[in-house]
Amino acid sequence: MPSKVSIIIPVYNAANYLNECLDSVTNQTLKDIEIICVDDGSTDNSFEILQEYASKDERFIILQQENKGAGAARNKGLEIAKGEFVAFLDSDDFYADLAALEQLYNTAVDKNFLIAGAFRLHLRIDWQLVKHPLHRFFFTDETYKAFNYTDLQYDYHYHGYIFSKEIIDKNNLRFPAYKRFQDPPFFVKVMFYAKQFIVVPIEFYVFRESERCNSLFNSEKTCDLMRGLNDNLEFSSANNLAILHYICIKRILGEFFFTIADNLSDVDSGIVEILFRTSTLLNAKLIDEAQRFLETADTHFLEMMEIHNFEILPEKLKNYENLSGENRVKLAFLARMARERIIFNNEKWYFIGETEKVTTEKNEIILQNKNLQTKLDKIENAKSELIARNELLVYKQGELENQLNKVNNDVIIIQKSISYKLGLFVTWLPRKLIDFFKHT
Repeated sequence: MPSKVSIIIPVYNAANYLNECLDSVTNQTLKDIEIICVDDGSTDNSFEILQEYASKDERFIILQQENKGAGAARNKGLEIAKGEFVAFLDSDDFYADLAALEQLYNTAVDKNFLIAGAFRLHLRIDWQLVKHPLHRFFFTDETYKAFNYTDLQYDYHYHGYIFSKEIIDKNNLRFPAYKRFQDPPFFVKVMFYAKQFIVVPIEFYVFRESERCNSLFNSEKTCDLMRGLNDNLEFSSANNLAILHYICIKRILGEFFFTIADNLSDVDSGIVEILFRTSTLLNAKLIDEAQRFLETADTHFLEMMEIHNFEILPEKLKNYENLSGENRVKLAFLARMARERIIFNNEKWYFIGETEKVTTEKNEIILQNKNLQTKLDKIENAKSELIARNELLVYKQGELENQLNKVNNDVIIIQKSISYKLGLFVTWLPRKLIDFFKHT
């Protein structure tokens, strides 16, 4: 008989937090669960900790793989998960309420929903526990509340839900093999296909802001980030999800703008091609529709959606005053996207003029190069004509020399002939006779 919930936990070098994470699962009041832990090539003692828990609790299933990323680890867990519902927990996070899984499962089953969620807490680096606004302002005294995904369309915080395994398998949903931003494309699709979800107003998931928040985005991870955002831009456009489309653009222009800029210099990574694909995915109709909706939206809604604070701080742009002209040109489409489609203060885009100036100078240089190339082509053509003429003169000179040699040969032959010698004698004898008689 299948378990009620499969909890899938990707693990990578999480030894410092793993006990707290696993204890929050094993101590849940819902006992009919399976705990699938996938060690993603850890180099610390995470795997030994997992084995220790598995030796004491038969609900544990421990898998190993080479380091391929959390998305690949979750997919490995999904392949063997037998639960009616699936939950995803990161190895440095934990559950806040020991009865949370039971309440979510019972509510989903009793109310016939494919997805059930709850509230979320953030444990900051300074150890402050902060209530995340997701869903909270919708509740007063209700014990649960149902939502249509198309009314909200957010892309983050998938950890705070349990998902029907049936809806995942029916739509063949898996996490893309990205090192970053692999969660939102999965989350958006499963929410969209389920259409509705239910929320129980309890504290459920604690997200720990630690090393993850300070982890660097190298060029490979930045490319994967952009691929994930492009996935959601494309999906939102195909399914008329205007708010999701708008949020993706705001993330590119605000949350991840400088991450992208920092990695533009690695031209071999393919990031420029990915960014220009981003520009082709923009749907002006959806952007305008989202802007009209958000102009009248409740401030609590904006806070919940986390789209109230994506503006780029002007002072940060000073870090890019020395950006190379080539990279400024590459960034220009992002700036134009902001100027034309997203309402920002123009002062925040003061470098637009600089990039356009660089583009103008570049075009002038290209034009000068074309003019020089034209002149060079003319010189080459004239040189070719001179070479051809010289070759013709050499050829004619050779013909004349051949003809002269032939004449000389003919002269020599004639001079050696008896008739020539006889002719000389005939012309010589009369002159001699005349001279003789003159002197006698």
